[in-house]
Amino acid sequence: MFVDQLKGFAIFLVVLGHIYNFALKPSFSYIPTFIGMIHMPVFMFVAGLMFHKKEETFSWAGYYQEMVRKFKRVLVPFISIVFGVCVFGGWDAVGLMMNEMKYGYWFVYTLFMLYAVFYPFLYLRAGRKTEVLCYLALSVFLLVSDKYILQSWGGEKSLLSLGQFAQYVFPFLLGIWLGKYRQVLEFVENRNWVYTVLLLSFALSYFVYIHIDYGTLPASIASFLTRFVMIATSGIIAWVLFKHLAFNGCIGNILSWLGRNSLSIYLIHYFFLPSLEAYQGEVDSADPIVLLTVSVALSVVVIVLTSIASIVLSRSFLLSRFLFGVYKK
Repeated sequence: MFVDQLKGFAIFLVVLGHIYNFALKPSFSYIPTFIGMIHMPVFMFVAGLMFHKKEETFSWAGYYQEMVRKFKRVLVPFISIVFGVCVFGGWDAVGLMMNEMKYGYWFVYTLFMLYAVFYPFLYLRAGRKTEVLCYLALSVFLLVSDKYILQSWGGEKSLLSLGQFAQYVFPFLLGIWLGKYRQVLEFVENRNWVYTVLLLSFALSYFVYIHIDYGTLPASIASFLTRFVMIATSGIIAWVLFKHLAFNGCIGNILSWLGRNSLSIYLIHYFFLPSLEAYQGEVDSADPIVLLTVSVALSVVVIVLTSIASIVLSRSFLLSRFLFGVYKK
């Protein structure tokens, strides 16, 4: 299924981005910025699109049952990993929880929050135009609040990772909206001019974003708008692209497997990222294409090692349940 292939592509970009940011650490590169505008928006968009109501009308009993399922699938692995690295790895538990990025594990934490907050929105029937405008207004409000209001919250903001929540709420809500109004999704999927407009919007926004000269109010506004456009459009662009590509053969099978195991790869790939600080001089002086080639090669190695570890750990029903949220019978 192309959805698994899309998720496989996204998790490869996650690892590639982390190779840049945590292993190679080049003093300057546009590539991590480009990657960062794609991988997590794709995951958030797909999560929203695949988030369906389980009954015709909202009930607190149904809400509780769904949140229990999401807790087991998403938050239990987060708790297990955090417990493991703090007890056996000597990490600072308080420092981890008070860190906005949760030392890299913010995604599952924020994803559960999005599920919990927006489950009732699955039952909202205000009309497709009204709903998408409300989602847009809410997303902009949260982003502005995060920048100018929630800064005063200090520890509470970091504890709840509200910055990440605000940043990725729109692709998640956009996924919910298109999941409810399938005719709109089909229109987007089958109108090439829509894909072209979205692709050009992303490309233009990226070009403007990397050339912004910060320090003025117009620059701040331009940065806000271009980031928003890229994060809002990348999920739809990738969805339409992979729906029509539909990889077959070896590449398709590999991407599908990576997609089905994207959560486990995300959770444990950090332990296989190499430390390359000794080569900082070579990294900073390397040609961008050479650096990208090396990064891709390192990403493949990390994914292979992570996949092997995931397969070994998943053979244990207990570890599979607590580390990856997979409940085998």
